[in-house]
Amino acid sequence: MGVVIIGRTPTPCVLGTIATELCVPDGEPFGKIVQPNMMTDRGIAQLLGLFAGTESTTFTHMQIGTGGRVVAGEEIPNPKFNSSLPESDNNRRHLPVGTVKPITPDREALYAFSDEEVAIRTVNGANARFVARFEIPVDVPVNEAGIFAGSVGTSPLMLNVATFIDTVQRIRMTKATPTTDTIWFNVTWDVAFERYPFDRGYQEVESSV
Repeated sequence: MGVVIIGRTPTPCVLGTIATELCVPDGEPFGKIVQPNMMTDRGIAQLLGLFAGTESTTFTHMQIGTGGRVVAGEEIPNPKFNSSLPESDNNRRHLPVGTVKPITPDREALYAFSDEEVAIRTVNGANARFVARFEIPVDVPVNEAGIFAGSVGTSPLMLNVATFIDTVQRIRMTKATPTTDTIWFNVTWDVAFERYPFDRGYQEVESSV
């Protein structure tokens, strides 16, 4: 068996970000947060099916929810817990109340649905953008969002999901003083396809050449 130097096995090349921000009527946006995109396992499988011609479902809707933070009575495992060390305030077995819940690729729905909109979709080269605007009460803590292949009543497949600092906390953090009972919540979701997003290194593999 010889050794052939080939390109490194490509890292997953579907990338993206979600940007969320608040906006008072006729005012400037504030409290903007941009974070990495999370694509679900079923979403990836659906995209592969679209490429192969075995699937035809497209992603059209965006949902927001209020279940993205740990509340009293929930026991959400702490992904950073070190079982080899004693449990303490700095090494908790479960996430404390108020913590943003971690998300995993096996999720298929939001924790607690609140509202949905048909997303405005645009494509520029290898980048797809989903945009939606929601009118939400100022006292409702929106803290999760997802892109779906249809409306909530059809139990649609979820492509992407994110949890984030809730809207009520953001209003407090920015010291904004909304004068209305509702506020705009803008979501911009970018999904990008790249050939080699992280590295262009090489590896050795066994070959019979």
